[in-house]
Amino acid sequence: MKKSLKIIMALAIMWSIVFCVPNIAQAATWHKGVPKTLRGKWDGGAFKNYDDSKRKHFTGYRESRFYLTNSFASQISVMLNKHKKINYVGVAAPYTHIKYKQLSKKKYQIKGSAIYTGRDRLNVYSKVLNLTIHVVSKNHITIAQPNRLTELYLRVK
Repeated sequence: MKKSLKIIMALAIMWSIVFCVPNIAQAATWHKGVPKTLRGKWDGGAFKNYDDSKRKHFTGYRESRFYLTNSFASQISVMLNKHKKINYVGVAAPYTHIKYKQLSKKKYQIKGSAIYTGRDRLNVYSKVLNLTIHVVSKNHITIAQPNRLTELYLRVK
C-alpha cells in the first residue's frame, strides 16, 4: 500500500511538472530590417588578395564597402592589381527582405535575398545573404560570411 501510494505521488508530481510548467520562449527571434547600431556605410579598407588557398601567390588588393539600411544591404568590391591600379569593380545586387536575429549582446545574424539577371539579361538568378556581424565598438564591426575570411569594417561618415 505504501509503495503504491509513493508511485501515485511520484506520477502526480511528474504530471504537474510536465504539463503545468509554461514553455520557455525562444530568446532569439527574427526581426525585420537592420538594427540601428549597424545602419550606415562600412568601409573595409584594402585586403591582400591571393589566387590560392595556401596564400603564396599575391595577386593584388581588394577593397570593399558595405551599405546597410533598414530596407536593403549592398556591397561594392574593387579589385586592384599589385600596383594598386583598378582591375575590376563589382557592385552586388541589393539584398532586400532583410531580417536579423540578435545572437548575443553585440553579435547579430543578418539574412536577405537578391534577385538579379545575368550578363545576357535573359536568365534570372537569386542570391541569399547570410552574415554574422560582431559589433566591436560604435565605429568598428567584423563581418563574417560563409566560406570567407572575417573582415574588419570601419564606419564611414
